[in-house]
Amino acid sequence: QGAEVMEEYLKSCGESLPHLLMGCSRGGKLVGEVLSRGLWSGPVLLCSAMGTAAVCDAASGSGDFPVLVLHGSEDGTNPLRRVREDVKMHGRAKLIVFKGEGHGLESLNE
Repeated sequence: QGAEVMEEYLKSCGESLPHLLMGCSRGGKLVGEVLSRGLWSGPVLLCSAMGTAAVCDAASGSGDFPVLVLHGSEDGTNPLRRVREDVKMHGRAKLIVFKGEGHGLESLNE
């Protein structure tokens, strides 16, 4: 249902579309759904609950654009090994690893 609401919102914007879509956690999942449905082709800032592979897949289906993944080396929720595999499969994705950081990338809040 959320993706349908976003679709209606984007249609209602007409020529005045937002500069980017941003979503964190469940909002990230919603933005991922919007991407996978081909409803958006602009810039996206995504902190997703979907998982890296799903985000990379959604981005691949939305156009030929690069994906930048930021990830903590000590993330116990989503292991770095798995993220490296997902990024490699995407092809145009680039991974930046924050050494010593966990799932929350707390140093970005400083």
